[in-house]
Amino acid sequence: MSNMHLHGDSASLPTLKASDAMRLRASLCEAAERGQTPRERRRLALMALSDLVNADSWIWCYSFVNEQSHHPKNIDYQHCGRVPFRRGIWYAFRAYGIPKNAPENDALYALVWKGVPFTRSIHDLVGMDFWQGDLECRAHVARLGIDEIVFSLRPLACIEGRMVFFGCSMGRREGREPFTPYQRSMIHEAVARCVYLRPGVPSSSVLKALDSLTLRFHRLLALMREGLSNREMGEITAKPTA
Repeated sequence: MSNMHLHGDSASLPTLKASDAMRLRASLCEAAERGQTPRERRRLALMALSDLVNADSWIWCYSFVNEQSHHPKNIDYQHCGRVPFRRGIWYAFRAYGIPKNAPENDALYALVWKGVPFTRSIHDLVGMDFWQGDLECRAHVARLGIDEIVFSLRPLACIEGRMVFFGCSMGRREGREPFTPYQRSMIHEAVARCVYLRPGVPSSSVLKALDSLTLRFHRLLALMREGLSNREMGEITAKPTA
C-alpha cells in the first residue's frame, strides 16, 4: 500500500510521533479485541479513539456517492457517544446525507470523488463565519448540542460510477474547544491503520440495489437497524424543531 494511499490529503496535519502512533494502534486493537463480532470490535475501537481524542460523540460510515450526485447513501453506519440517543440519530442523518441540503455535503463528497483520503473539520468545509452565522447551522447545533465535528474519510473503490468510501467523524459539544491539530492527526491515523474500522469492497449488485432505494427508505433502514418501534421512528422522522 502506498504512503499516499495511507496518509492521503493530510499535509496540513502534524505527523504523529512514531511512539504515539504505535500506542494509538495498540490501544485501538486492545480495545477491539474484547469484542465478539466485527460490529462490536469496531464500536470498541471507536470508543477507545473517542476517549483518546476527548470526543463527545462519533459516527462510523460505510457509504457511496453516485457520480451524478454528491448525495451519499449508506451501506452501513454506527453511532455512539455521550449525547442523547436521538441527538445521535440526527447527527448521523446530517453528517451522512440527511437533510439533503446540509451545507458541508458538497465539500465533503467533492473531496471523496478525488479518491484520496482526507481529514477535515466542519470549519474547513463550510467556513467558520458560515457555520457560526447561518440559521440552519445554528438550528442543527441547538438540536444536537454538537458544535465541533472532524470528518476523516477514505475512498475504497469506484465501481460503475459509484465511489465507495468509509470513515468516521468525531464531535464535541457546544462550548468546548476545537480538536487540536494533533488530535486530528490521531483520528486520521486511526482510520488509516486500524483494521477493525476498514470494511470490504461491496459487489456491484449490492450497490445497484442500494442506489435504487429512495432517501426516505434509507432513513427508515437506518432507524430499523437501531431496533426502534414504529412510534419512535415516527417521532424521529418528523420535522425537528430548533
